[in-house]
Amino acid sequence: MLIAAVLIVIAISLIYIILKYRYYTDPDDGIPGLPPEFLFGHSRSTGLLSGTSVSVILSRLQQRYGDVFTFWWGHKRSIVLNRIEHVQYVLSNRHIYDQGSITADGFSLIAPSGLISLQGKIWKRHARIILPILKRAKIAHLIDKITECTDDLIHSGQFIDNHVNTKLAQQFNQLFTNIFARTALNYDPNTNKSSSSSSELSLALTDFIEQSARAMLAAGLPRILQHLFLRMNQTYQRARQIIHSHILAIIHHELSRVKQVNEKPSNLISSFMNSFDHDGLTEDELFDEIILLLIGGTETTSSALSWFVYYVSKRPSVQEQIKKELKQNNITVDTQLTVDLLDHLVYVDAVVKEVLRHAPVVSAITRCTLQNDEIGKELKSDGLPTVHVRAGDTITIVMNNIHHDPRYWKLDPQEFLPERFLDEDRDHHPCAFLPVSIHLF
Repeated sequence: MLIAAVLIVIAISLIYIILKYRYYTDPDDGIPGLPPEFLFGHSRSTGLLSGTSVSVILSRLQQRYGDVFTFWWGHKRSIVLNRIEHVQYVLSNRHIYDQGSITADGFSLIAPSGLISLQGKIWKRHARIILPILKRAKIAHLIDKITECTDDLIHSGQFIDNHVNTKLAQQFNQLFTNIFARTALNYDPNTNKSSSSSSELSLALTDFIEQSARAMLAAGLPRILQHLFLRMNQTYQRARQIIHSHILAIIHHELSRVKQVNEKPSNLISSFMNSFDHDGLTEDELFDEIILLLIGGTETTSSALSWFVYYVSKRPSVQEQIKKELKQNNITVDTQLTVDLLDHLVYVDAVVKEVLRHAPVVSAITRCTLQNDEIGKELKSDGLPTVHVRAGDTITIVMNNIHHDPRYWKLDPQEFLPERFLDEDRDHHPCAFLPVSIHLF
């Protein structure tokens, strides 16, 4: 019995040593960083698992280690880049730096066939079908429906004067849910479903996003633990079931409508459905794409709108400038908005950009290195280090660090100044301000 116990202890010790050496030892490549912990990497020691945001953590590490350092997502080591010269090189060479495996693995937990979960040739196939819906030309004719949904929210009685609103994110979640259903599917939840069911979907989305995010934050932990967390999580399972039933109802409604009238697809999702017989998306793939567009769009939109309200509400001078610009363009509550009219709102556009600069809807993007490379070797810039990477290395780019780096902005990057995009910082480096959804491309 004693011998068996000793053998078990020795076996466990050997397994620990092998795993520690194989997965949790920094290679001797000269890139600084915290030593990783077994199983957790940096997730526990930096406070990521206890709720500290990725942006805050990586900002602190930049201050400590400089522009290039390592961060371990569990057993997955990543090289964090903070110089825009490095960032531009990585984003410009897709043949060397593909969609990051950390990003793909994280999203595949909730939608394994969705665009953000894919890499290589499969990603390209989905991208040919999905990415066109992100183009401005596909959205321009939907302004009326977007305005109607927004007006419905404003006049719903949920906003009360002189009252602190603590449910902005939830209200904006529901707003985007309705916008998505009406514009992408020609489907009005308030017409086809009871209002309580529509509210149920909005609450399910909130729970789904929250629980999914918890699993995805443990990106480096063994895959089985992430799946077990979601499988045993009753809140997540209930939310997913509600979303699944709503999306299937929407798909069947749209399929039935298209078949009955025997007409060409009238919206984006029906176009995807129409491609079933032409090497397009399968029903499972379509479901995953819809859930990613719905979940991803809801999260990013509600976050951006919530931060917009926060920053603008704190700055009366910005409010006055917005009102002044609206008045100059004769825009009132009764004005029908058009793309041309929106293009004239240059100050409003600057405010939106400044909000996204301070509060980017995506904390970081990752890329997977496909071959050995030397980032910065051929770039001529004083003090720019050359970063040696190997095939399989993960690259992480942190929006918040770059957005607030005084080296890339003439006006104080810590201040909220929409005017920077109209004057001094109008011609900023293209990688000093990373737009929404850059991680898809």
